[in-house]
Amino acid sequence: MLGGADETTLKEFMRRLLRAAGLRTPLIGLPLGLGGAISAILSTCIKTPPLTVDNVKGIKELVPVDHAAAIRDWGWAPLGLDEGLRKTFNIESAPPPSTRF
Repeated sequence: MLGGADETTLKEFMRRLLRAAGLRTPLIGLPLGLGGAISAILSTCIKTPPLTVDNVKGIKELVPVDHAAAIRDWGWAPLGLDEGLRKTFNIESAPPPSTRF
């Protein structure tokens, strides 16, 4: 797994991604226990639920990302989040990290 040059929370990543994409969708936080219960119910009722038990478990896991081999072997230079969003959405400048909608 490769990440970018910046370390950020999932919530901040989603805020910045939605903003760069021009979407004004509010983010709704759920306690993990409630998310687990909802995902378990959805998984039994819907063939392809929008939230699964594995999604909830994955949110709790902190996965360290080591770029050393990619940098050494491929000469890869990771981008920062804002630069990556600018390139992805072909925009002149990504919003500052503290921007909220």
